[in-house]
Amino acid sequence: MVVEVGSGTGDAVVHGALSRPGSNFIAVEVYATGLAATVTKIVQHNLTNVRLVHADAVQVFENMLKRQSVAELWIFFADPWHKNRHHKRRLVNPAFAELAASRLAHGGTLRLATDWADYASQMRDVFAASDSLTNPFAGFSPRFEGRAMTRFEEKGLASGRAIYDLELRRT
Repeated sequence: MVVEVGSGTGDAVVHGALSRPGSNFIAVEVYATGLAATVTKIVQHNLTNVRLVHADAVQVFENMLKRQSVAELWIFFADPWHKNRHHKRRLVNPAFAELAASRLAHGGTLRLATDWADYASQMRDVFAASDSLTNPFAGFSPRFEGRAMTRFEEKGLASGRAIYDLELRRT
């Protein structure tokens, strides 16, 4: 099972479901309008391997996903909360790292992407401190070829920001 946290309007999860019809996908999103757009795309493509969850990611991980049940976890362009006073709201923090790692199956993959350099560094540092995850690239990874180009990535590139990818494995 592949879980995408913050699926937005569903571009990445629909792209994944189309390219991997034998895999099951769960899209987790707090905004109903994003989920509605995702439903439209799922229906357009007649997909049967995507499920949607309208909830906060931490609640989903704590209450819905069993330990070691997720093959891949995707977090692409999560809200960067770029103002310093809002950094405490960022999804990626030490507590979430351990929670996410506990839901990944052994050998499972965590994939992240952001266009905010300071958030990228925070993500790298938070996950580097985890005893449950390893980074095969010892830093940022090449772009995940299975990731669809989303409007957030397009906006970041248009603004001249670099895109940072991370790939970690559950040990």
